[in-house]
Amino acid sequence: MNLRNLAIWGAIAMALLAAYSFMGPQTQTKGGRPAEISYSELLRRVDAGEVKEVTINGDRVDGVYESGAGFRAITPMPNAPLQERLETAGVEITAVTGRQSIWLTLLITAGPFLLLILVWFWFMNRMQG
Repeated sequence: MNLRNLAIWGAIAMALLAAYSFMGPQTQTKGGRPAEISYSELLRRVDAGEVKEVTINGDRVDGVYESGAGFRAITPMPNAPLQERLETAGVEITAVTGRQSIWLTLLITAGPFLLLILVWFWFMNRMQG
């Protein structure tokens, strides 16, 4: 294997690694990410008046405490009782739809497969000379 082939395979490996880190599972780091709390903890904090504002996106609730720290909780669906408690506690509520464009979903789903086919055609073309 000569240096050029090694460079090509290295570039392919780096592209695959970059694609995985971009589309793969998102890990939580300490810097700037909200703390994960349970649904029960969220209800306790709302009843205690410690929650300032929340953004509800389906079953996910992202919010900010009165102290300014952020949090994230996953709630059971439907979460109408939670919304009533939030309104009673005077929490600012923002609702966001979780729907994505059909074109973006299609690109994310079919993109890696199409890229693999294009790379395969490129290799077959290069092998013919």
